[in-house]
Amino acid sequence: MIKPYIHLIREIFMYGLIGLFSAFMDTISFLLLRKLGFFIFLSNFISVNIGICISFILNTYINFKKTTAIKKRAVCFFLIGYLGLALSTFIIWIEINHFYLSEIISKIMSVLIVAIIQYLANKFITFQEK
Repeated sequence: MIKPYIHLIREIFMYGLIGLFSAFMDTISFLLLRKLGFFIFLSNFISVNIGICISFILNTYINFKKTTAIKKRAVCFFLIGYLGLALSTFIIWIEINHFYLSEIISKIMSVLIVAIIQYLANKFITFQEK
């Protein structure tokens, strides 16, 4: 009876850990690209895609362990990643411009909200049993 909860807690923990690592690699890539002279928005676009790629690979093979229909899962994972990016941008805009929260508080809140939504979307859409 407790075993499904242990599996769920492990899965959520791994999703978060992979997310942190992917965000770190996104940030490092962004800084390196900027240092190399890439335009800021191009740097962000490339680095976000690097982060999503890393997250997809690690979640596919380590966390959810679903290696069938990789192309379909990748497309779905990227779409959810891009929707998360758009949602976090919107949340930050709302929190700063309408609730007058600080940028860092807005960013942290957006990360928490979007992480939960993306976890659920990826668990029940991207990594569902086909």
